[in-house]
Amino acid sequence: MDYFNVDFKRLNIHFDRMNSRYKKSYEVALMILQKLVPMTQKSTDKSFAFLFDMAEVFEKFVGRMYEEIDNTTQLQKQGNFGSLVLKPDIVTETKIIDTKYKQVNDRSELSVQDKYQMFVYGVNFKMKDTMLLYPKYLVEVDDNLELGRGKDVIQLGMKSLDLNFDGEYDRFIEEIKNRLEGI
Repeated sequence: MDYFNVDFKRLNIHFDRMNSRYKKSYEVALMILQKLVPMTQKSTDKSFAFLFDMAEVFEKFVGRMYEEIDNTTQLQKQGNFGSLVLKPDIVTETKIIDTKYKQVNDRSELSVQDKYQMFVYGVNFKMKDTMLLYPKYLVEVDDNLELGRGKDVIQLGMKSLDLNFDGEYDRFIEEIKNRLEGI
C-alpha cells in the first residue's frame, strides 16, 4: 500500500482574514493525512471524531437488506391521513417494521409511545402485522403483543437482530439477510 507523504513544514501555508475560514478544514485534513490518533490529554491539542447517528445507520442498513430480500419493500413510505402524516421505516406487502436503536430485553421495557406508534401505523396503513426491530444487545428479544380490540387488533412483534459475525463482508451481508428472513 502506498502512503501519502508530505513534508507539512515545507508547505508554508499562512492563514489571514481572507482564507481563515479554511483553517479548521486544513487542520483536520492534516490530522487525517498524518494518521493522528484523537487521544489527547492537553486542552491545547487538537483532535476530531466522526460521529454517526447510529439509529439512522441501523434503520438504513436494515432497510437496504429488506429491499434485497423482499421486492415489495418501501422505505420511509409516507402516508397522509387527514392532518396526520406517518412515515414508517420499512413497509412490505404484509408488514410494517420500525427499527429502534436501543437496548430492550423484554416487553416490560417497551415504551408506551412505541406501542402507540405501531398501533397507529397498523390501523392507518391497514396492516395487521407490525414489528419493532432492535439490534441484539445481551439477550435475544422475541416477543409478541396484541394491540387494540375487535377489528382494529394489531399484532406487534418485538424482535432483535444479531449483528455479530466473524467473516468476510459478503458472507456477513448474506448472513444478515438470512437472519432477517428468519424473523
